[in-house]
Amino acid sequence: MKNATTIFALLLICGCQPRQEKVSEERLERLHTKSYDAPTGVKQQPVAVLQGTTPLVHIFDVGGPIRVVDLTDNAQIASTTVAARTLVRIDDRHGVIAGDTTIAPGPLTPGHTYVIYADPTTDNQIHVTVGPAARKQQPSTTQP
Repeated sequence: MKNATTIFALLLICGCQPRQEKVSEERLERLHTKSYDAPTGVKQQPVAVLQGTTPLVHIFDVGGPIRVVDLTDNAQIASTTVAARTLVRIDDRHGVIAGDTTIAPGPLTPGHTYVIYADPTTDNQIHVTVGPAARKQQPSTTQP
């Protein structure tokens, strides 16, 4: 019994925790999260977001430069920069309206075909983040 008490006392004094190995610099480097941006190689080009005869309505989720072209006359009739969540509408009577601002007053020629373009100005890039792998989860021991 005296031996068991002595062992217990030694464990309390020395501690019961396992020794923690020092992490090497190489391993620390692998554990850190790294992020970088890389070009995709795809050139930004104008995108026709809506085309047709009036009335036309489009909500821009992302802001940026836009323009409206009359395809029948092959002429640009309006251009502006819109904020995110801006509603752009084209109608014969009122013209081209972005939000609450008239950018090309009406009247427009009835029956013409119009196209709304988004003209991106940023480079196409991909954002990459690399970090340590997630820990493997232990399978559940309970039955569903």
